[in-house]
Amino acid sequence: MPVKSADRALRILELIARRPGGLKHAEIANSLKIPTSSLSGLLATLVTQCHLAFDKENKRYRLGPQILLLATRYLADLDIVRFAQPIIDEIAYKSGESASLAMRYGPDAMFVCKQESSQALVPRLGLGDRVPLYATAVGKVILAYLPKEDLHRYLSSTKFLPLTRFTRIRRQELLDDLKSIRGKGMAYSREEQSEGLFAMAVPVFDLTHQVVAGITVAIPKVRFNREKEILIRSVLINGCEALSKLLGFHRESSPYPAEDGVLGSSLSRNGATTVSARQGATFED
Repeated sequence: MPVKSADRALRILELIARRPGGLKHAEIANSLKIPTSSLSGLLATLVTQCHLAFDKENKRYRLGPQILLLATRYLADLDIVRFAQPIIDEIAYKSGESASLAMRYGPDAMFVCKQESSQALVPRLGLGDRVPLYATAVGKVILAYLPKEDLHRYLSSTKFLPLTRFTRIRRQELLDDLKSIRGKGMAYSREEQSEGLFAMAVPVFDLTHQVVAGITVAIPKVRFNREKEILIRSVLINGCEALSKLLGFHRESSPYPAEDGVLGSSLSRNGATTVSARQGATFED
């Protein structure tokens, strides 16, 4: 492939990667100022090589499975757990409670890294254990930052079953929670997964500003108070920022303001909603 064509192909992939819903031929041509005839050939090649996928119904191009394969290999080399473990250890030490890192696994959050508290009363979760996204702080913090289409696909395919009498199983209640999480950058679970157990969680961002995991601290209800909440919030925010930075997230080049909250995802000082609250999903039923 000539150098000019290679440059155009990379620009096409980068443009479509920023548009989760995909783009039509004309939209790509207008954005990148590529002649229609040249663009048609490039798109056909990228589709043939599975770097792009073409949806015949809506005539849009999206990233293809080959991109996922490349990303998977990159993540395998990156090894998020290797970066996360010392951060999780520090969060557990400073908070005095059990801390863990979880990633999305279909309709669940799967724990891939953890450090238990030295307290006598601690929640027992093993590596590889999975919990429903809708009923946990770490699951909800992952859901809150999903693109709109992915969120609605999850909502339409998930059966919300009560795990405790506190589990939120109404769609609108969950949507309200997710909207609040996006505004504050922090998720809470109050006995929703297990009675007597509270949890707090923050998102972890990668170099594309996408949420790839969540860090959570679980606290028995009997030890949860305002002082403990303030302490955990502080160590979670520090951990989130440290791990996100290691994964390539740079606040200065991010759409998230730096004034407050987790990576600036809270409200700005003048009370207006930040960009982070407008990205991805919108929260109407």
